[in-house]
Amino acid sequence: MKTPLTRSLYITCVLVVAISLVARSESADQDDTETKWTYDEEHTYFLEEWKRATRGDVTTWGIPKGVVYQFNITEETIAPEMFFSKEFQRALSGSQQPYVPQLDPFEYLDRLESSALRDPKIEYSIENEKRKLAALSRLVNLDELSTDAIKKIELFRDYFEMKREQRIETVRELQDQEWFSSIPVDGALGMLHPEDQALLEPYRERLSDFFAIYEIAQDMPDAERRAAYRLLFHMQKHKDEPLIAPSLISDHARRARWQAYRYRPYSMAPTTRIKQKIERHSDPRSSSFAALAVAKPLVIPSSSAEASAVIEDLSPVPEEYILPESERFLVRDPGHDFWSRYYSKTMFGGAVLVEEMDVVSTGVFYPNLLIDVRDSVIMHTQHENDHWVTKVSAFDGINKYRIVADGKLENEQKAAFIEFSTKIIKRRG
Repeated sequence: MKTPLTRSLYITCVLVVAISLVARSESADQDDTETKWTYDEEHTYFLEEWKRATRGDVTTWGIPKGVVYQFNITEETIAPEMFFSKEFQRALSGSQQPYVPQLDPFEYLDRLESSALRDPKIEYSIENEKRKLAALSRLVNLDELSTDAIKKIELFRDYFEMKREQRIETVRELQDQEWFSSIPVDGALGMLHPEDQALLEPYRERLSDFFAIYEIAQDMPDAERRAAYRLLFHMQKHKDEPLIAPSLISDHARRARWQAYRYRPYSMAPTTRIKQKIERHSDPRSSSFAALAVAKPLVIPSSSAEASAVIEDLSPVPEEYILPESERFLVRDPGHDFWSRYYSKTMFGGAVLVEEMDVVSTGVFYPNLLIDVRDSVIMHTQHENDHWVTKVSAFDGINKYRIVADGKLENEQKAAFIEFSTKIIKRRG
């Protein structure tokens, strides 16, 4: 006969096992929900064609906005498994707006920018681009691609090859300039914080010069890479000579700095993008099956206790520029280690976005503004729907700042926005 203690232990064990099985079942159900894309033979064929042509994701360019909202898409690309699924293709075919298949025009340039500086081994394959576009268009035969589509692919191949040759030639020229790496590695290492020195110690024998450090940094973990970038910053002159971008920013970017404005009509304004993420966070539809398949950003009200702990580590935002009725949120995207602070109503007439992060590059390039005796940039940018923003980019030697305000701010408003940005950057120090 079982004693009361024995029966109690027995019941407890049964309950633990039952709860464990239920939790495991629910976890399995959730995993199935998060990855439950289905395919028939045709969908599988085009998915495999895409994967044979590239390891990259599918650009969201050309996807109807209704479909973008339905699947809670917040990034510029989506996984091919999602795009070629029956569920996503059904949404495309049922959309009131037509889907216009497009390839990512920046994919090869992005790969070129992140490749080894001295010898970028990036080849542009017309055949692969044709196969990618055919998969997006659900065409089995590449010969069915239009003449215009093929012409665009060939034109961009020529443009890419030109940029590749320019990059190689520019690197050769930079290597001949003594000031480009004016401080020896050992001397620059001695300027780093001891924690940064410890992070880079395992790589010490390979840190021979500026270019070697930059190339090695691309494969480092995040913390080590940021330490390497700070090392590169200390290796350069900063008083009399301009800071040169290791990623060799294009002539187009340099020209945009000089004229202090640029056009990006196919991209969403940063303030709008963050606002949509906040709205979707509170939308009950965001918990649907489709939304669960996409990693969602973390959104917390600035008034919460959790937000207070985050804000303590950030530079204060001057309250006199924020209107009392303004909504305030902290937003962090999956995979990012920095927060976006969003204020819906400010004295500048619209929303403001403040982002502050550990340095992810060696400085601000082609400056047109000085903040706290450091080179900075102020730019006007026109985004989709004729949405203008004014952005200040700055770097204080350790942290990088991006401060964005709605509107094409001019005259007094522009001066006030520069003052607002200056107060944030100087308070950090």
